[in-house]
Amino acid sequence: MRFPRAPRSFLCGREGHVSADCRGQIPADFRGHLQKLARLDIERAAAQAADARKRLDAASFQIARWVSAERLKDREARVAELCTNGEDEQACGERLLQEQKRAEQNARDAESIAMALEDLDSSLRGRLESFRTSVIRPVIPVQQALLRRMVRDQRFSMAKVSFRQFYGKQHAEAQVPLHGAEVPVRLIASEAQRTEIQLSLLLALALNHQWCGWRALLLDDPTQHHDIIHASAVFDVLRDFVCDHGFQIVFATHDAGQARFFERKLQNDGLPTNVYTLLPGQDGVVAKSG
Repeated sequence: MRFPRAPRSFLCGREGHVSADCRGQIPADFRGHLQKLARLDIERAAAQAADARKRLDAASFQIARWVSAERLKDREARVAELCTNGEDEQACGERLLQEQKRAEQNARDAESIAMALEDLDSSLRGRLESFRTSVIRPVIPVQQALLRRMVRDQRFSMAKVSFRQFYGKQHAEAQVPLHGAEVPVRLIASEAQRTEIQLSLLLALALNHQWCGWRALLLDDPTQHHDIIHASAVFDVLRDFVCDHGFQIVFATHDAGQARFFERKLQNDGLPTNVYTLLPGQDGVVAKSG
């Protein structure tokens, strides 16, 4: 059926669209033809979209298959790496399971060790605090009394041991008063003064705490930085430990003159002494008396 060509004045717009102001002037038969054409265009576009969707789904399926194949290939390569000495997958799986069990057991052991170390740390901290309060602090007055006899600079006679936390660890340090503040001894004391402070603490501990049945002092060159005057004050204190407290002293020094000087101090109080000189011999070191 042929439709008459519509007058040019009846068609408004473009691409078959009809404007609202001239729609009433289009014949009904021609209007139905336009609707049919529009419907055919919509159906053709829908068919094209459905076909494109099918192709897209097919491509997505192929991509998923390719990804799965690549993953499988990687897993097979990993299995081949894990399987050693020609073992099959079942043997490899059993071996890996055993390794997993051992790793889990090692993790449990490490956790137990960590807990044990925490308990040990807590116990040691408690013992350290007990050592401070029951061992160190009670001997500070005795140490200061000994220092008043040994040192010439009396500010060092007020030295005392203090404790501080540094990088998570406990540290003990001797301090002395200086200009209204407590200053570490290591910053202002000479080698001789530091030795006297260390020796006085050792003597005070030995006097207050008898940890051994043999009351003895083993001293390695405690006056190596002293002149004879300052060494004499130290020797007087050591002599009193022998006379008044029954200590035996084993004293090593590189200065033979100081050894003889200490010997005469002890002999003047009627105390038995022995001086030994270590000399090289054919079979090693020889101790020569006298």
